[in-house]
Amino acid sequence: MVFQWSKQLSVGVEQIDEQHKELFHRISRLIESSQEDASLAFVFEFLEKYVEVHFALEETYMERYDYPKLSDHENEHTIFWENYAEIRQAYNDSGVTEELTARIKEHLCDWLVKHILKVDMELGNFLKTKL
Repeated sequence: MVFQWSKQLSVGVEQIDEQHKELFHRISRLIESSQEDASLAFVFEFLEKYVEVHFALEETYMERYDYPKLSDHENEHTIFWENYAEIRQAYNDSGVTEELTARIKEHLCDWLVKHILKVDMELGNFLKTKL
C-alpha cells in the first residue's frame, strides 16, 4: 500500500504541511514495519512522539488566534489518540497480526487523510487570514 502525502492535502500553512508530510512518512514506516515485529515497537514510539509535537503545534496556533472550532478540533485529536491507544495495546497484547496491520491502515491512515482534508483544511484557511 502506498501511503503518501500529496499537494491536494496541503492546508496552506508551511509548518503544518511539513509536519503532515512527516506524519505520512512515519505511518508508512509503521505499515512497513508491521511485517517485522522487532522494529514495530520503535516505530510506534517514534510516531507517538511526533504526533504529540504536531498536535501541540496545531493547538498552539488555534489558541493564539482564537480559532472558533478549537474544541471540535481538539476532539478530533482525542479520537486519534483513542484509536492509537487501542492499536498500540493490540500490538502489546498480540504482537504483529494481520488484524493489527488492517487496523493501522483503517484507523491511522484513513483517519489522517480525512482529518487533513476536512478539519485541517478549515484550520489552514483560517490561519492564512491570520498569519
